[in-house]
Amino acid sequence: MPRPGRRAGGRPGYDIVIVGAGPAGATLARLLGRRRRVLLLDRRTFGLGRSQTSGTRPDPIKCCGGLLGPEALEVLRSLGPLPPVQVLAAPRTCGMRILDLDAGIERADRRRYLNVDRDRFDRWLVSLVPEGVEKAFGCVVRDCRRVRGGFEVSFTDGVGRGRSAQAGMLVGADGPGSLVRRCLFPRRPAEPPYAAVQDWFDAATPSACAWVFFDRRTTDYLCWAIPKDGVWVVGAALRRGPDLRRRFEGFTRRLCRAGFRLGRPVRRCGALYSRAAPGREVFLGDGRALLVGEAAGLINPEGLAFALGTGALLADCLRRGLEGLGPRYAAAVRRLAVGTAASR
Repeated sequence: MPRPGRRAGGRPGYDIVIVGAGPAGATLARLLGRRRRVLLLDRRTFGLGRSQTSGTRPDPIKCCGGLLGPEALEVLRSLGPLPPVQVLAAPRTCGMRILDLDAGIERADRRRYLNVDRDRFDRWLVSLVPEGVEKAFGCVVRDCRRVRGGFEVSFTDGVGRGRSAQAGMLVGADGPGSLVRRCLFPRRPAEPPYAAVQDWFDAATPSACAWVFFDRRTTDYLCWAIPKDGVWVVGAALRRGPDLRRRFEGFTRRLCRAGFRLGRPVRRCGALYSRAAPGREVFLGDGRALLVGEAAGLINPEGLAFALGTGALLADCLRRGLEGLGPRYAAAVRRLAVGTAASR
């Protein structure tokens, strides 16, 4: 568990604190861990301890379809091996079809996607983080603020004790609605206007194809249905509002009328959801407090490319020193965004 306070000479106790150990934060910690003193914080335990919010129960379900597109796989290949078979779901790879429910137009996406169990995928990424990185899992971050020489992060550990840690740099990898972003950049909070709702249904018929849907009666964004280990994972990104559940249930009924044989619902989850767009939503930080992945407002609906990519890019930028870090990171993210858009 982290030791609060500062090192001898008044320096912060850590070089970098990373809030969030999802794909972006875990990738950053993996690449920095042997070079800097890093603390990695997450409210999940990844099966490694006790959580204040869930005790010894399993971590909360991630509201994610769990497909890795070509861009995400390219990042993973550049870093090492692809996920092992134990991380994959059935079918291991998926084709993709896109259906406009309003117009009745259907087309195929000829690319292939790797189908993963998101919980096992995140655990695998965390397992790649070097032992030299200090991990504080099962924790709830309460506040972060600027202090002399860097930043202080206050949190409660797995048994509810108050803790704090100081660092020269702070990275928010804590997803949509990022607490790091809200605390340090109150004028750039970018509260996500969308919520993701996702249900698991017994699959009456197996499928080797994932689907993306456009349905204006449900959302101005997108919906999905992904076969995974004998179930259909059906979700939608919806504008938040009091009729959210009604809109989602209307969508699943329209799927059934379109010929999808959904069995009984067996699981349900929801989460805030970002929809990256120019302007206030995308914000990377200020050079010493930086944001990656969805915390920065960056999301790729076809996979986890921005999460993995920004974690890897920030690590590369940091290896080249602190001078000019902010502009260098921003330029790298722009190149990533252009490359991702061009590959679609």
